[in-house]
Amino acid sequence: MKALFLTFVILFGCLTIGQTATSTSITPREKSNLITGIDNLCKCTGLQRKSGLRLAEHYRLSDDEGYNVTLLMAADGVVGEYVFHFGMDGRYPVGFYQKNYTPDVAKGTGADTLKNESDRKFCLGVVKRLDSCKPRWDHYGRAMIQKDGRRGFRISFYSIPEREIKEAFKSFKFLSVMDPYINFSVTRKGTVYGIKEGG
Repeated sequence: MKALFLTFVILFGCLTIGQTATSTSITPREKSNLITGIDNLCKCTGLQRKSGLRLAEHYRLSDDEGYNVTLLMAADGVVGEYVFHFGMDGRYPVGFYQKNYTPDVAKGTGADTLKNESDRKFCLGVVKRLDSCKPRWDHYGRAMIQKDGRRGFRISFYSIPEREIKEAFKSFKFLSVMDPYINFSVTRKGTVYGIKEGG
């Protein structure tokens, strides 16, 4: 799942590494499968779908492929445009976020500033709920939690085991583990409005 999400980053921001990306329109059946995947995700996250697919494409890289789609979603009644990323089978989103929304956190990704034990217990309960979903988002280590402005919380974990991070730095392969985080954005009511890898 980590590799699938990083593919999106490569596709839209890192084409300088030499891979050539192509994208094509999708079939009605593919659209139906993507919508079903998002609707199933809503059962776990608490999001509500407010539109059909506004933009959908099937992308291909030299070593991977998947789908990127945008549509309107609501988190606790707040409607916005969201971007969803799917793997090659198009069954489940591997990541999503609200377009043009920037987390309002005091420090960068990986900081752990939330001290309130009740809030921490609430956040970990939401992550535990997500762990029962399909797909599952692998996460490792202790939760690193910050308030996301007035909206809720940003819960970060390592996206790979810490020993792999340490080994990568020892062998000077640190570029392979840059920003090794998985981030869950959660409202104060427990709705998950973003799952995204990286910093």
